[in-house]
Amino acid sequence: MGLQPCGYFQHQASILDIFLTLSHYLCKTISLLFMKSLVSILFLSLSISTLAKNPKLLAGPMQGHTTHNSTAVWILVQHTQLAIVTVKDVNTGSILTIEKLASESKTINGKTPFTFQFYGLQPEHVYKVSIILDSQVVSADRVIKTFSNEPGRNWSFSVGSCAFIPPHGLRWIQPGIEERTFKYMTAIPSDFMVWTGDYLYFLGKDHKSYKGMFNKYVETRTRKKMEAFVESRPQYAIWDDHEFGPNNACGDFSGKNDALDVWTKFWPSPAYGTDSLKGIFYSFKHLDGEFFMTDGRFYRTEPDEKTPLMFGDKQMKWLENKLLASTATFKFIAIGSQVLNKMNKKDCFQHFKSEEEELLKFIADNKITGVIFLTGDMHYSEIIKLDRPGAYPLYDFTCSGITSFPFKVTRSEQKNNPQRVPGMVYDSQNNGRISISGPVGNRQCTMEVFDKRGKLKFSYNVSEKDLQYPGAPSMMQPVKNN
Repeated sequence: MGLQPCGYFQHQASILDIFLTLSHYLCKTISLLFMKSLVSILFLSLSISTLAKNPKLLAGPMQGHTTHNSTAVWILVQHTQLAIVTVKDVNTGSILTIEKLASESKTINGKTPFTFQFYGLQPEHVYKVSIILDSQVVSADRVIKTFSNEPGRNWSFSVGSCAFIPPHGLRWIQPGIEERTFKYMTAIPSDFMVWTGDYLYFLGKDHKSYKGMFNKYVETRTRKKMEAFVESRPQYAIWDDHEFGPNNACGDFSGKNDALDVWTKFWPSPAYGTDSLKGIFYSFKHLDGEFFMTDGRFYRTEPDEKTPLMFGDKQMKWLENKLLASTATFKFIAIGSQVLNKMNKKDCFQHFKSEEEELLKFIADNKITGVIFLTGDMHYSEIIKLDRPGAYPLYDFTCSGITSFPFKVTRSEQKNNPQRVPGMVYDSQNNGRISISGPVGNRQCTMEVFDKRGKLKFSYNVSEKDLQYPGAPSMMQPVKNN
């Protein structure tokens, strides 16, 4: 190859220099833009992370067991180390404050449930609740109330079961849209709520781990429509199969201890079993009523066993002793499964024959007055009546389901159930209320069922005299709450 003029190389070098220079500045510009973008992304991520870790009130305050001088306040918080709840008497200005660390409860995914027990309150007083999370005031405008302890006062409670909320992708299918029924339930006045099972439904793998159960409770408690009702009045509950474990779960369910522990974190009950016996069962009093909230799952054996048990011997003795000691005019026994319906071929106390016979015999032999059973599970509501020779009739008020798919019992073989109080049946989504009224010595118990829009569908009344043994003296004066 012949020699090329020097200008050729100078020309080539000039082009190369320009290319290299442009490349340098282009890379520098791209690098600078990348660094700026990276810094922006990191700053944004840091801001989001910082924001996400700010303490937050996810649910509550919700009242649990409440008397004339005490109450339990439950809250669910996120990213909180120290929670402080203060109640201020709006009449007197007196203040009570309780502090709790997250280490005293259970935290999963940064979410922690707390229960605060307040004592020494005044009867029938209104208290303003303030919530402080890690020195930040997150709520200061909620109010709670204590109850009266004056004998002869009228009072009422809501009752219901089976609040199925389908997965997000299926919300367009009934009963997903019927979640709005809680708005109507909130508008129906009552002093407190009694859940007779299936407050929530473990779905899929929810019941297979502690975390899955915990997260299901978090999901349910933070649903706005339902939350508004739950926070509108004190709440009491028992469980049935769907918040205990899989469908129709019995006491051999391997996750039952996890289910029990999660329950104690989300339900501020007055007790969880006894010191010597695990479970969710407990009792509480309200004016001239007493409630016996049973656990029909933890000790349940399979129904096909030779002698199947729903409560177990020790819980049965607890229930019998509580009934024997009670002086209440009305004694409400809450059980997740129906009790008295002889035509029920599904989940019913009659399929646990030895316990059913023992309990009914105990009530008769000891002349326990004022007994009414509160049950759920069936996805329809009805009042079943059991006539007893030489004794007052027993009533089973089944109230179910709030949002679950209804069972059309009026189209089934039980359409003309002879045990059903005539006309006392409703088989679409519903909820109930029981009201106690009237003068001392002639108190009245009114059982009502409302449809999903709050319209009264049926009402039935029994007096305290209807729930006494023939020739028995009048009931004692109602006792005050302890």
